[in-house]
Amino acid sequence: MCEDLASILDHHQIKEVIAVGHDWGSNLLSRMVNYQPDRVSAYVFLDVGYSRPVGEFDVDMINKMIQERIGYTTFGYWLFFNAQDCGEIITSNPETSVSVIYPERAEIYKEKICPVGALRKAYEERFTAPPPTWLSAAEIKTHKEIFSAKNGGYEGGLNWYKAQMGQINAKDEASVPEERQHVHKPSLLVLCEKDYIAVPKLMEESMRPFAKDMEVKKVDSGHWLQLEKADEVNEILKDFLEKQHGSNGAEKL
Repeated sequence: MCEDLASILDHHQIKEVIAVGHDWGSNLLSRMVNYQPDRVSAYVFLDVGYSRPVGEFDVDMINKMIQERIGYTTFGYWLFFNAQDCGEIITSNPETSVSVIYPERAEIYKEKICPVGALRKAYEERFTAPPPTWLSAAEIKTHKEIFSAKNGGYEGGLNWYKAQMGQINAKDEASVPEERQHVHKPSLLVLCEKDYIAVPKLMEESMRPFAKDMEVKKVDSGHWLQLEKADEVNEILKDFLEKQHGSNGAEKL
């Protein structure tokens, strides 16, 4: 996928960019650090920080480590997302899907997603919650349409988790040399203070050893900071762009 991004830049005759990633986009951005560092002049990680290539991925070990650190697991939902029947379940229950993906109350992540078995139970119970104030009815309708059964449902999105748990990239990542595992360009990490999965202190702690020229900002929001606090996030991005390329660069945002 990093080669695909580089090819897109080549097609548009763009040498390098300031790249922004959120959630799994941050994971892809991390691999750009490792595989295509010359195509990015600066990095912005939203909510989820840089993740170094680790080779084999052990979700049970990660859950155990995080449980010991903060008192609860954060990746319990990964086991459900890797289940064979998951795609059909979440696609056929759009109201529950929207309720757990875009909660107004951030604690729903901790209650319904983080614990092992909790998300499957939420679907079995047809859990629903009021829609968030930062997402319009039209946007929710569009989400449901994009992820409807006729359009393939959520299967494509689940492949990110299945690929990670299936060790699809383990061999490639294990071969990345130490020098390529560090972020050698300016980077910005924007943390969500109410995200119970991408826990802010854990995100910052895991990224700092690998990014010397690193700036950290915090936003009082849940996981979807770019939706919940759009204006604030855009100002943070604008300030970072100005530092990299002056006011002309910020105007292009």
